[in-house]
Amino acid sequence: MGIAVQALPAMLSRLKLTALRDQLDSLLDQAARQELSLREALAFLCQAEIARKDQRRIAHGDQHRQVPLRSHPGRLRVSGPTLGGPQANPGVGPGTLDPQRG
Repeated sequence: MGIAVQALPAMLSRLKLTALRDQLDSLLDQAARQELSLREALAFLCQAEIARKDQRRIAHGDQHRQVPLRSHPGRLRVSGPTLGGPQANPGVGPGTLDPQRG
């Protein structure tokens, strides 16, 4: 069974293991220097991926907290006619909706 080592970066990307993909050579070198078993190396690689995801999540959360609520782009601002205003639908008047009124 031939293992395509060249396809490893693409496989890691597909699995969304970007920390492993980006730092693979240095992480494998570090695991080899520590003479880790395969299980230990796998745990080491998983720890590196989790640490990177946690770091990015914290950084991403901090960016969202820096936006003041009053200027948040998702906040509803109404400018123009409202649902019940006279300009909401000029073709519909009280007599159109209630024949007894018009």
